[in-house]
Amino acid sequence: MTRIRRHNLDPSQWRPYALFLCLFLLAVTEGVVRGYQPHFLTQTSGLIEHKKALLNRPEPLAYDAIILGDSQILRVDATYMSEKISEALGRPFTVYNFAIPNHGLRTYPLLIKKYLAHHRKPQIILFAIPPIATTGEWSIHDSFERTSSLYSLAELYSLAELSGRLPLKTFLAMVTIKVESLSTLVLYRARIRELLQNPNGENAERVRTQHQQLKRYSGGHLTRLRVRMTPDELKTVKYYDWPVYPSPEAVSWYKEAFRTTHDSGIQVLIANTPLPEEITRNRDRDGSTRRYADLITEFTTEFSNVEVLPPLVRPYSFDNFEDWHHVNQQGAQRFIKELTHGFTAYLTTRDPGPDTPTAVPGRN
Repeated sequence: MTRIRRHNLDPSQWRPYALFLCLFLLAVTEGVVRGYQPHFLTQTSGLIEHKKALLNRPEPLAYDAIILGDSQILRVDATYMSEKISEALGRPFTVYNFAIPNHGLRTYPLLIKKYLAHHRKPQIILFAIPPIATTGEWSIHDSFERTSSLYSLAELYSLAELSGRLPLKTFLAMVTIKVESLSTLVLYRARIRELLQNPNGENAERVRTQHQQLKRYSGGHLTRLRVRMTPDELKTVKYYDWPVYPSPEAVSWYKEAFRTTHDSGIQVLIANTPLPEEITRNRDRDGSTRRYADLITEFTTEFSNVEVLPPLVRPYSFDNFEDWHHVNQQGAQRFIKELTHGFTAYLTTRDPGPDTPTAVPGRN
């Protein structure tokens, strides 16, 4: 009689296969659920989906400049900037605002690489960022782990796009967030659809209005945007008057983004968003502003394509912390005009002339 041989698999041998199988099933589930997602988008996820669809469109984009940033600059009207700059240059010049809520540092290198892989490279990338922030870009002595930017990453990118681009710990956190988000959508999809698809519902109207504004104002000028501070951000309020120091991790993410643009021949402009006057005075006094200036000097010395759109610090008068934190109604128009004026002045001193052909993308 033929003896049947038993194969006793060592658990250490099948665990990697089980992990790959779980990741595969998660990716498939994400793909299936994504087909239903437009039926129950929240305002923030609707904004991310709008810009994600733009990044993934088959027709290549051909903007002359793109703006990167987070919710602080969602009110920057890129159509207004395009019109003013085109008028000053005497030729078409197009700008798009790719600002995304909780657009953490990890997202900048990923978004730039994804954009360059599918679209014509822009002449300029404008980083509109807080000069000294404690919510992601900078760390403090008594810091905490920030997770809200990971949720933005989870909505903007698939696991396949993130694989190999993040530290293992961060990638595993991303898998957990994907499972959590997909579970919520699957288990509560009927109730979510009922709440958000209601034609008379407040959220449905906000999402429709937001989509129209994103198209009309090239990704910005969200006048009806309701930006709520995340739990992570609320924790930072008491820290904003503390001395701040550059985080090695944050610096490495910035340098990766700058290195990618340098190798691709793209000019980078750092345009610092406003700070409240009181915080500006405190940071001048405790040396935080000097440390930030030293870091910027390090960036511009190491990367010849990186410059600062002055001023280095913009002290504004705000009524309260939240109004400053997301540059809401007060100060928003002033910042947009200052940013447009500074960007226009920069371009006019370096413009090769009206005979230089510039591709103009269609309205999205």
